Amino acid sequence: MPNGEHPNRPTTPNKHNPQRRAGSRRKNGKPKRGFWHTFGLAATILILVIAAVTLAYTAVVLKDLPDWDSTHMLSAETSFLYDTNGELFMELHAKENRTNVSLDEMPDYLLDCFITSEDTRFYNHFGIDIKRIFGSFVADVKAGSFAQGASTITMQLARNAILENQDKKLARKIKEAALALQIENRYSKDEILTMYLNEIYFGHGAYGVQAASQRYFAKDVSELTLSECAILTGVIKNPKYYSPILNIENCYKKRDVVLNNLANLKPEYKTQVAEAKTEEITLKEGVEESSYKYPWFTDYVIDEAEDIFTDLGIDNINIYTGGFRIYTTLDPTVQGLMEEAYANNNNFPSSNTDNPVQSSMAVMDVNNGNVLGLIGGREHTTMRGLNRAADITRQPGSAFKPIGVFSAAIEKGYSPATVANDVPTTFGSNYSPDNYDGRYRGVISMRAAAKDSVNIPAVKFLQMIGPKAGISMSKKLGIKVDESSDNNLALALGGLTYGTCPLDMAHLPMQVCILPPNLF
Repeated sequence: MPNGEHPNRPTTPNKHNPQRRAGSRRKNGKPKRGFWHTFGLAATILILVIAAVTLAYTAVVLKDLPDWDSTHMLSAETSFLYDTNGELFMELHAKENRTNVSLDEMPDYLLDCFITSEDTRFYNHFGIDIKRIFGSFVADVKAGSFAQGASTITMQLARNAILENQDKKLARKIKEAALALQIENRYSKDEILTMYLNEIYFGHGAYGVQAASQRYFAKDVSELTLSECAILTGVIKNPKYYSPILNIENCYKKRDVVLNNLANLKPEYKTQVAEAKTEEITLKEGVEESSYKYPWFTDYVIDEAEDIFTDLGIDNINIYTGGFRIYTTLDPTVQGLMEEAYANNNNFPSSNTDNPVQSSMAVMDVNNGNVLGLIGGREHTTMRGLNRAADITRQPGSAFKPIGVFSAAIEKGYSPATVANDVPTTFGSNYSPDNYDGRYRGVISMRAAAKDSVNIPAVKFLQMIGPKAGISMSKKLGIKVDESSDNNLALALGGLTYGTCPLDMAHLPMQVCILPPNLF
């Protein structure tokens, strides 16, 4: 043997004969199968199985895919509102408030706002943005749900125009994608953008940019400022939360996000964006008189339905087009009497200005918490406008005494016969409330103090039980209180940090039952 090699000794590896590397073969001459080889084989099989299952699932989903035809969209179905007796009192539909306009009639910065915020690669993809899908997938995995939509403008058009099911589910996303491919194959990008901007819902019954422009700003879409265009772009994310009518602060914040996107992706807008951020918008005044029956109650039902739909991942447009049956707690007799009372100006003090003294009211059934009637102001001139019974908070004043003082005292063991001395009093170092009529009654019972709404005894009763007892009772009765800043004797006279509204004072939010159209 050369170099004295033993015939049974493993050969020494060398560069001239790689096959002679030590341990490169089993004794039977077959190559060894390492961990990575096995792992790669298993991964390949897994990928093939996933691909097969995905293809099979996609095929099932696409079996009932509706055909796309811009002239034959699915018909919008009217939704119906019913009172506590099961009687229909309102129909909700949306066809009247839509006016189509061409792309040429829209400002360039309106188009740029939507593209930079909704679909930055709109003019480059084929209806599906692969890069965005992967980014969305990562976000969804982190969130443990379909938190990110990854929908392009074309996919949004498919969803809003022809898909009935608005749930944020995989099956719907597959249909969106398939329809988006059809749409992109039949129409140009400008045609798709035109259809999209004339289709989407902007809140307050406005569909499409022209109706939204008129609804919010009383002007043609061609006259919109950059700030107003940014507001309309932001509104579509959540028409209630970002409405300039209902939530001006949220509206401005979202506007600035849209403007920042625009400036980052199109630097030529930086100067205009800086100016737009300082612009205070002027909303439309003297909106057409509401045609709703029981308008304040109806407005609030729609608000509640929007919240429910948002929680379910359903687009709010379906309130008007989805064919839902919405059952409410409205008592038409109670609501009718309330509206009759509010229509009589003699029931209210005169005003020193052109604006009437405002008021709002909520009436509930104390046995079950059902809201029987709702009035949000002296007049209803704006559909889905400010509802003072639910949308704004104010200091409740003496109306809070039964909640934060007397109820809490009785629960603590005091009786209506418990007395306090109604005399001028300074509590602590500087809190010296007065009685509203300037009178002092001496020793007075809790019953009498409640009947005549006397301030000083109310504060003294709260002092007896402690402000924390008043806070605890208030929270039990559904009033938002701050356990830190409201922990003082001013609580007795309704001195709340956040204030409250008539609906919360009446307790319990309105109960709304929504039934989908496929049950009928």
